[in-house]
Amino acid sequence: MKRIPFLFLLVWSFCMQAQTFSNSSTLNIPDLGAVVEVPVIVSGLPGQINTIFGLRSACINVVHTYDADLVIKLRSPDGTVIELASGAGNSGDNFSNTCLAEDGAMYISSGTPPFIGSYFPMQSLNLLNNMQDANGTWYFLFQDTFAADSGYVTSCTLTFQTSPPVDPGPPAITCSGCQCPPGMSPPCDLLPDMTASGKIIQESIVEINGNINFGNATPNIGWGPMEIHGVDSCYCDGVLVPCSTVTCPGGSAVTQRVHQRIYRKINNSDTLETYDHSAGLMSYHPTHGHIHVDHWADFTLRRKTNNPDARTWPIIGTGTKQSFCLINLGNCSSNPGYCVRANGDTLTTDSVPNYPLGFVSGCGIDQGIYTGMLDIYSAGLNMGINLAGFCNGEYYIVSITDPNNDFLEFDDENNWTAVPVALGAQGTAPLTDSCSFTYAITGNTDICTVQFVNTTPGVSTNLFYDFGDGNTSQDPNPIHQYMADGDYWVKQELLTQCRLPDSVLIHVSINRTHLGFSSFLPAVLGLDVSPNPFQNTFTADYILSGSYATTLDVLDILGRVVFTASQTTGVLGRQIVEIDLSSQGVKPGVYFLRLHSGSESHYQRLIKVE
Repeated sequence: MKRIPFLFLLVWSFCMQAQTFSNSSTLNIPDLGAVVEVPVIVSGLPGQINTIFGLRSACINVVHTYDADLVIKLRSPDGTVIELASGAGNSGDNFSNTCLAEDGAMYISSGTPPFIGSYFPMQSLNLLNNMQDANGTWYFLFQDTFAADSGYVTSCTLTFQTSPPVDPGPPAITCSGCQCPPGMSPPCDLLPDMTASGKIIQESIVEINGNINFGNATPNIGWGPMEIHGVDSCYCDGVLVPCSTVTCPGGSAVTQRVHQRIYRKINNSDTLETYDHSAGLMSYHPTHGHIHVDHWADFTLRRKTNNPDARTWPIIGTGTKQSFCLINLGNCSSNPGYCVRANGDTLTTDSVPNYPLGFVSGCGIDQGIYTGMLDIYSAGLNMGINLAGFCNGEYYIVSITDPNNDFLEFDDENNWTAVPVALGAQGTAPLTDSCSFTYAITGNTDICTVQFVNTTPGVSTNLFYDFGDGNTSQDPNPIHQYMADGDYWVKQELLTQCRLPDSVLIHVSINRTHLGFSSFLPAVLGLDVSPNPFQNTFTADYILSGSYATTLDVLDILGRVVFTASQTTGVLGRQIVEIDLSSQGVKPGVYFLRLHSGSESHYQRLIKVE
């Protein structure tokens, strides 16, 4: 019989046995702090680790509130780092006898705290079975990436064995009973529908002198998940750099290319297909190992107009542009009133189609919000809106989700909410400046371009223009194009901080066939009377475009002068004249106010009552 060398038998027997190495020291994980390194010393392993003999599992025990705050990684002796878990478990607590292995029962991102058992890690352990010498010091890396929660590690364990589990194939993407949006049939895209919650703003407003703060929530009431994935392409000011770059030259933030994953129902079975949509570049934090979605929600303080779309209202205060991780932190049933359709209907998880469709959530490079779920950003984490110099009064907080439309959605028009707020802790100040502006016309026979120039003394911001053709601007010196001939009343309004609103109206006459000539500008730019009807006293409000002699007369219905109210010479600009008829013996009835200035006469009907 052929003899087998004893040394071969010894090595073969050794390799068949699982080898385990642990560190049971207790180490604190500071809240929103530095990376905690837990060393595990490995020794006595033969040669190189690979698919024949290699790392089998990495197990942890962690006591920590709000598991989604944690980023957990593993670094091997040759410096290779993989991510074990990131943003997993939402608001649940602890990792208890949690093992990460390539034969896990489910992905850690889909598990439920305290994660007892075996789970697939965020990245494959086999990336470490790369022919390196495993003998040396391995490190488990823990970092808390958000404020208000903390905890500690109690043990970390590595196990090596022959034939470590191979990477699983891609999981089948299925959705039992998934529906297409109304009126559609397969094939159909199951798009998310991101909204903004007005209720959380109402419930969480905190006002102090100089600032207003509030929470924010972004529910997904659509047919598919809001899911993103970081692509391994990072940039500094548009230049490709390694994704390990911490800070760009000059101090700017590193950005990473992000794709939005869209799920598609292709037939009447439960199988789904996917495709990726580029969502641009988002902030990347290599030390935390996660992406922040920039401009996910913008907050502004606005004045209401007659337009029902609050996104068009003039902005008088701007909050910090918020960056978010997209993560499941609640659902439509556990947060009643947060999920609302555009028609005002309140939704629960039962009334959100395809709830809870989703595959990725957490604060890593792969993030998402399932259908019927929502992300929540508490008031304590929000910088709010600066109110320095504002006065008390009635305003609106307007929150817009995905204002730049970086992501594909089922409905891009329902992603905002407007919440009334009465400021009561701010200061007051008198109005000191009056609005004024000039304009110049250029163009051709098709398009007329008008350059408006603000001339309001001491004011260069917080100006609002209404061009009289349905368009507006908050540029202090806007350029506007008129597409049709006509007479337009252009309004400039001063919105600035703690002042009463002031405005001015100027008449602009557009005649594209005579653009080479000066536009005709009438002597009187508008005439307004208030109140009307009146008892004894009313106010005439008008604007003079030049220094004209002006007369205000009250006429009876036959055109006879009943009372000459005012005569002025050489005045210019806005005029406000109070007219009192109490001592003139004018009886109740219908009269006319005539404003004569230059060669023009303007009339307003008057009604005097008892």
